[in-house]
Amino acid sequence: MDVSTPPLLGWGPALAQTLAALVLVCLLAVIGIRLWARLHPGAGRATADLARLGSLSLGQGATVHLVRVRGRDFLLGVTPGSVRLLTDLDPAGPGPVDAAASPDGAVAPGSVPTPRPATAEEPPR
Repeated sequence: MDVSTPPLLGWGPALAQTLAALVLVCLLAVIGIRLWARLHPGAGRATADLARLGSLSLGQGATVHLVRVRGRDFLLGVTPGSVRLLTDLDPAGPGPVDAAASPDGAVAPGSVPTPRPATAEEPPR
C-alpha cells in the first residue's frame, strides 16, 4: 500500500516563499512611505500655510473662524450658503473688506476680496 502525502502539504515550500515575498514587499513599502514623508514634510495636506486657530458656533449653522494664512490672521464668517471675510487681523493688513463688492457682501469662491481704505469714521487699529 502506497501512502502519499495530501496535495495541500506539497504546497508548503511555495506558500512559505510567497508569504516571505509578500512580507518583504510590505516592509519595503512602509520604509519607502516613511522616507518619502520625511523628505516631503507637509505633502498630502491641503497646505502647510493654512491653520485654523479657533472657531465659534453662532447657531443655525453660522460660525466664525479665526484662520492664519501665510502668517496673517483673518476672521471669517461662515454660513451654509457663504463665506465672508469679516476682517484682516494683521495690524499692517488692509482692513475691512468692501461689502459693496457683491450684493450680500459674500466672497465668491476663487476670488480675492478687494480691501477698501480706512475712512475717518473707522477707529484706527
